Amino acid sequence: MRMTRRAAAVLGMSGMLAVSGCGGAPLYSEQAVETLSTPASPSSTTAPATSTTSSPPRATTAQPTRSPTATPTTTPTATPKKTVALDSLGGPGSGPISIAGTRYPNSFAISACTIYSEQPTYAFPLKGRYQRLSATVGQDDASESQQAVLRVTVKGDGRTLASKTVRFGQRAELAVAVSGVRTLTLVFTEISCGSGGAAFAVGNGQLS
Repeated sequence: MRMTRRAAAVLGMSGMLAVSGCGGAPLYSEQAVETLSTPASPSSTTAPATSTTSSPPRATTAQPTRSPTATPTTTPTATPKKTVALDSLGGPGSGPISIAGTRYPNSFAISACTIYSEQPTYAFPLKGRYQRLSATVGQDDASESQQAVLRVTVKGDGRTLASKTVRFGQRAELAVAVSGVRTLTLVFTEISCGSGGAAFAVGNGQLS
């Protein structure tokens, strides 16, 4: 269908997009012309590119290397040697005795200054196992004579280690080194006697 001059004139004069056809019916509407003259929008919208920024690597703090804990070394403690009663290794027998007013539970006594008494000697087998002899020596408080003077001599393997002289009512302490001694000997001697008998006394003799 061809456009008439009138229709073209109308289009040119009015600038409107209403175009008439035959019989006065519009061929194109303003909206249709605008649609034709406007380029179509793209059907899809491209999303803007997202820049990917890589995060910098985290700084790692180096952990100190622990040295293995050394196990403490325990030094074995030397077991102390057992203390042994002197009378357990020999002698005339033991029991409680009082010397100069003090009672000693583990003691022994030896008669002196009687017609039957001798100069007694007692030997004790140490076998080199001990270091020290300790004891209290004197006269038994139950002695009849109070004028006697008595002496006790300590020997180790025949060698004199100590000697004590005591009167009635006196006491003396023995502290004798016996390291390496195999046989310990106690020798009792009467220095002088009064009337009546007397008795040597060895109180709480111990070996350690």
